[in-house]
Amino acid sequence: MKRIWVVLSDPFPTRVFVDCGIVSGLEERLPGGVEAILVQADMGQDADCRKLAAETLKKWGRIDGLINNAGTTKFQNQGDLDGVTPEDFDRILRVNVTGPYMMSRAVFPTMKKQWEDKQERGAIVNIS
Repeated sequence: MKRIWVVLSDPFPTRVFVDCGIVSGLEERLPGGVEAILVQADMGQDADCRKLAAETLKKWGRIDGLINNAGTTKFQNQGDLDGVTPEDFDRILRVNVTGPYMMSRAVFPTMKKQWEDKQERGAIVNIS
């Protein structure tokens, strides 16, 4: 039976996480079931990316794949360049550009070891 493990991250500890059907939709399709954990992590922070990888490894002992899907922006009127401060712009770049690199770097040693030990190939998918 196929089984899937899902790790979800959210930088806001007080926000109630809404499944949006991701996990429950998978449960209906996979007879082996779905397990999920939620880890408080900010994809713009290297330490949080490493923590997310470590929590995944601690829970399941392996990392088979990574989907870099985090993204952020600051909404303002079109053409309002003053509406985005340098701090806003730095945050957007850290999450949208640097974050996928930091997450990939955090999971790579585990994926590489799984390949060297058992020829089990992992996958990293970047969505932008």
